[in-house]
Amino acid sequence: MKEFQIGGVNITKSEGDDQKALDASLSLLNLQKKLKGIDRVFIKINLLVAESYELGTVSDPFILEGIIKEIRKYSDKEIVITESESVWCTEILLGGEASAKEEHIAAGLKLALKNSGTQEILDKYNLRFLNATKAPKASRDDVLKLVKQHFPKNVKDIDEDMLEMVPSEFLEGNPLFISYNKMKTHRMRGVGVTLACKNLFGLITNPNCVPFHDGGKGLLNSMLSINLIYNAIFENKVGFVECLRYAIEGDGPDTEKGVTKKNAGLIVAGENFLEVDTVAIRLMDIDSKYTVFVDKLRSCYPPLKVNLEKIPEEFIAKFRQPEHWEGVPPPEWTA
Repeated sequence: MKEFQIGGVNITKSEGDDQKALDASLSLLNLQKKLKGIDRVFIKINLLVAESYELGTVSDPFILEGIIKEIRKYSDKEIVITESESVWCTEILLGGEASAKEEHIAAGLKLALKNSGTQEILDKYNLRFLNATKAPKASRDDVLKLVKQHFPKNVKDIDEDMLEMVPSEFLEGNPLFISYNKMKTHRMRGVGVTLACKNLFGLITNPNCVPFHDGGKGLLNSMLSINLIYNAIFENKVGFVECLRYAIEGDGPDTEKGVTKKNAGLIVAGENFLEVDTVAIRLMDIDSKYTVFVDKLRSCYPPLKVNLEKIPEEFIAKFRQPEHWEGVPPPEWTA
């Protein structure tokens, strides 16, 4: 196992002992300090489709359990696992055809929890799952007020629809928010990868996210809105992305078009989601011209303090880049 710190980001590389690497990465987060005064912990997982974690598309229960155990060392506060519903979780139910029918979407999420191994973790630790789609929502005015307090110059960039999608309990007390996502590629133009920042996209509670991709709103604009909103809401947060055992490369983020990459052996974690993503992009060796979202989201985060050239080559786990892109190219995007 090897470790490297750059800026506020910790990199851990497993060399055959995944448990040791996971434990080391979690210890570097200093959760003992972060959990002081915390009322509740939300862990935003990633259940894109109703597949097994071994395909590299969805959250790995091995990682999720490790995070839970680390939290339990220092706190007995409630841990809530959260994700929203998606029409894409219904594909496996309908022979490859997504459906927007409410009963199909609900069944798809249930199947995704089971197939990913997440339900077993929920049962083992008696944790609550928050379906962000069905959860009671905070008032639009309360969410907008927080955005205005933290990002007064960016209020004009907020998608009005997203102001009404925030679960009300996210605004209660003093929570710790953990964005846990797989380190994988993404074939939508302008994104190129899906990491800590893109994981927030899963809190868009419209099960059909097409309008927020290229259906008129634009993917980069949607990512800007959702990151502004949740950076305003959560003062305490951790970005945790990994390809320790499985991930997706090529035309991801799903295994329908991507390729499962096994044992890439990396965990990247830190408080600044954009720093975490910037480092992960370098570790994946993805050309920065494909990941223009990094520049788009700079207004949501503190200035980046990472010199990517200082990352040792031994930490690089080259990912196959997307080749067949989808979506409308952003003005800055040139392939």
